[in-house]
Amino acid sequence: MKQLSPKIIRTWFDTIFNPMIDGLNIEEQYLKEMNLTWRSFNNTFDMLKPLVNFTHPKYHANFEQIVVFHKTVLDTVILHDNDLKKLNDSCYILFNRLMQSKPFDKFLSQKFENNQNSKGVSTLIVAESEKEHFKRYIIEYVINNFDKLDSSYVISPIWNPNINEIKNFLKSDEFNLEKKQYDTSIISFNKTLIESKKALNEVRNQLSLEFGEPLVIPFNE
Repeated sequence: MKQLSPKIIRTWFDTIFNPMIDGLNIEEQYLKEMNLTWRSFNNTFDMLKPLVNFTHPKYHANFEQIVVFHKTVLDTVILHDNDLKKLNDSCYILFNRLMQSKPFDKFLSQKFENNQNSKGVSTLIVAESEKEHFKRYIIEYVINNFDKLDSSYVISPIWNPNINEIKNFLKSDEFNLEKKQYDTSIISFNKTLIESKKALNEVRNQLSLEFGEPLVIPFNE
């Protein structure tokens, strides 16, 4: 069997290792800000992804080659993606629980009514048929830990004055199980991000020293 060469290692770095490590850095930043970027309409995250999805599909054959020589990389990807799925599931379960909650629905209906009766500058007129649509957005903001919204957001007249009340609603016993699962999944995924970066960096550093290839090279070289 032909041995690995510096050219192969360089290709692995540029097409697989570096994009995946960059992806983990992106995910870590969003987790640090507690913004999960979860979306209800497609039940997935905007910025958190299965690890190989941070690489270009045309280079996936390189990934398949890497895992033949380094099972640690495959184990890392599987761990990351499994914990990402658990986090996604916990967001979906919490979202559905809030959508189905009659007390939460009554609470939001009162906030819409109060806003419309205020006749202020930031009054939001919402037809009954639109309330479910806005409710989905509000729950997404809760799950993604949004703070005050820019006034350009249509829902800002409802969200901004009631942020704390809306978020505190999750502290009620009604959502205890779902909220606990959600919180646990975030902690677990954050731990997995740290472990995944450590594992990939260790393999990359080992290959760099063994084959004399720099971790990153400027594009113009």
